[in-house]
Parts: sequence; structure tokens; C-alpha cells
Amino acid sequence: MTRSTAPPKASFPNHTITSADRWLKHIRGLTRTAGARISARAPEYVPNVQYTHNGAPLTTSSDADYDWLFNPHLYGGPRLKKHHRRELVLLMADAYWRRHRFTKGSCAQAVDAFKKSGVVVAPWLGRVPGLYQGQVCSRADGPKRKQAGQRKGSATRKKTAAARLAKGDFSGLSTSHTATYKRNVRKIAARVARRLRVDMPSWREIRKDPVKWLDVDARKAERCASCRRRFGGRWRGKRRWVIIEHRKGGPHAGKLSAAACCVGCNQASRAAADASAATLHDAGETYGPDDACALARARLRFMGRGAPDAALDRFVADVRALALTVTNPAADTRLADARAPKRARRRRDTKRWDPVEAAAAPQSAPDPRTAKRAARRAAASG
Repeated sequence: MTRSTAPPKASFPNHTITSADRWLKHIRGLTRTAGARISARAPEYVPNVQYTHNGAPLTTSSDADYDWLFNPHLYGGPRLKKHHRRELVLLMADAYWRRHRFTKGSCAQAVDAFKKSGVVVAPWLGRVPGLYQGQVCSRADGPKRKQAGQRKGSATRKKTAAARLAKGDFSGLSTSHTATYKRNVRKIAARVARRLRVDMPSWREIRKDPVKWLDVDARKAERCASCRRRFGGRWRGKRRWVIIEHRKGGPHAGKLSAAACCVGCNQASRAAADASAATLHDAGETYGPDDACALARARLRFMGRGAPDAALDRFVADVRALALTVTNPAADTRLADARAPKRARRRRDTKRWDPVEAAAAPQSAPDPRTAKRAARRAAASG
């Protein structure tokens, strides 16, 4: 006995369109967009909940009816691909629910969900009177809802961050140099916002107007506290004021520096001071304000600046003498080997030509091939 391979009988007539794209175009032509009031009254999708029409459940479509829509090649229609079935799933879901989750998942999972919800296949064909009133789920509303949710989440995070800033509770947050920098920026901006009685600004608003939110006019000094030079002037690149300078390493890592600083000192002397503080702190040594002031004065005297001090001058002289006497044989040999070719090349390039010395220099023996070539030229010319 042979089994019949004919598909089960569907309640729809066989297809007359043999192209998948033309079939989808035909389906899209049967659909229409519902009005705003109808879309607002439409339900949201809830898994495993029966869909009701006029207070009564619908007559569930058979498997053959689902095959007629999603596998039309069984009934004389075109063979659909994955993206064709995906669009049919969205058209079915948009016809019943104003919000759903059928944008993800496979077509088989969507068909199972449709069967559990008890919906009718292809409601736009009008098999159930009054059921189809248009596509109640709008694709254009999805990005709008997403943006609204993002704005709501941003407002919640901003409120939470403002509360933590007010309490000074930073437990569980990163302690990196970049994180503490942003935290100090937000602290200053929060203080300005409280003074102006406005909401806490976002990071983008702070970057747009740093003069306002970082309180530049009230915090800026006339001179750098390290090198005592005025900000600006000839050295605009190195003498710019660092608006946010905070410690890196040591017991006060991440804290905002109270003294004004220029770019040059921030990249040189203060960075070295922070490194020294971090080293002493890691070694367990005490490093207080007096030690920091002494180290800063010693650095200034080493650079030939600052007020004269006999003790500091003796200390700097001892350090210079020690630097001249202490050697590193491996490094010295490596440095000498690297400088030797440069010195030889410099002597050869800068040495003046002396004709007397050139005449007294020993002459090399002539090449015999040169004489033979000269004899051949003479014979040819004669």
C-alpha cells in the first residue's frame, strides 16, 4: 500500500502566483494601517493567552491553513525563503497585537505561538467579519518607544548619580585615573548646579560649556603654584592652566589638587612628585604635606628657581656631585658604542681639506686596466 504525499486539505483555494516576491507584494496590498484609536485599543501580546474577539475566542486555524500561508509551494504557490517567512510572521503579529516580541526567533516558534494564542491565519482576507481592522502595530512607533525608554533610563541614572554625588558614596566604582577625573568634574558641576538651582548637567553639557560648569572664573589663579610663572604669555602651549588636576598614586590618589598648575609642571614636576609619593606610600613610609613642600622646594632649587636656601643649595650641590661620580658600566659602554659612529662621521664631515696634506698622502698604485683603456682610446683616435 502506497502512502499519499498530497498535502492536507486547506480551507483556502490553491495559489495562482508562482513568484515569492509577487506573493508578498500581493499580501502587502491586502493589508492596511489601522487608525490611532484602534491601535490604542488593541491588546499586547502575552504568551499562552487566548486571543478573543467580541469577548469570545476564535476558531483556531488548522495546520493546513498555516502551511497554506507559510509553505505555499505545497498548494501550487512559490517556495518561500527565510526572509519571506519572517515578513509574513511580522504581518500576522502586527494584525493582532500592538506590541509583541516576534521580531526575534524562528518561524516555527512563531507558528507555535500563533496556535497557542488561537488566532486565525491571514485575517486580512476577511474570513471572520469585523476581526481585521488594520495593522495595529506600527513599525515607526518602535524607534520612538526605544528612544522614550532610553530617555527615561538616562533620567533615572542621572538622578541616582546625583544622589551618590551628594552623599559622597563611591563604593564599588572604579578608582582608575580616568574614572576619578570624571568624578571630580561631576563634583564641581554638581556644586555649580546646586548654586544655580538647576538640574545636574550631563557629561555632554559639561563639555559644551566647561567655563560655566567647571567654575573656571572662580577657580583660576594668576600664576602656577609650582613654577610661579604667569599663565599664557609667550609659552602658551606649556603655560596653559590645567582646569582639572588630580593626584595619581599615593595616599591621596584621585583627589583634586587645590593649587593651580600649568601644563608643563603637570607633565613634569608634579607627575614626578606623584610618582615619588606613590612609591613612598607603597613602601609604607609616611609622606605628609611637609615632605611634599620640601620635595617641591628641592626640585625648584635643582632647576635654579625658588628662593635661595643654604641648606637646599648644599643638598643640590651634593646631589650634582653624586651624579657625576656614580657610574653604570653597562650603560656607559652601551652609550659609548652608540655615540662612536656619530663622532667619527662628524669628524670626517667637518674636517677641512688641506692640499699639502693631500699631496703628502701616499698614493695608491694605478689600476692596470686603466692604462689599457687609455691605450685603446689613443689607438682609436690616432
